Amino acid sequence: MPKVPLLKPDQAYPFRSYFDLPFEPEEVLAEFGYTFIQRKISWPKVERLHV
Repeated sequence: MPKVPLLKPDQAYPFRSYFDLPFEPEEVLAEFGYTFIQRKISWPKVERLHV
């Protein structure tokens, strides 16, 4: 069964409009062939630089 597209090809979508869509971010990203991965980032500890 073919997947039904979330976005209408004849409609313009300014950046802000993606936040108003009734879909999960993962679904919208998948529409463009991307995936969403959320994970914790461990930043390295560095000494404070004095300038």
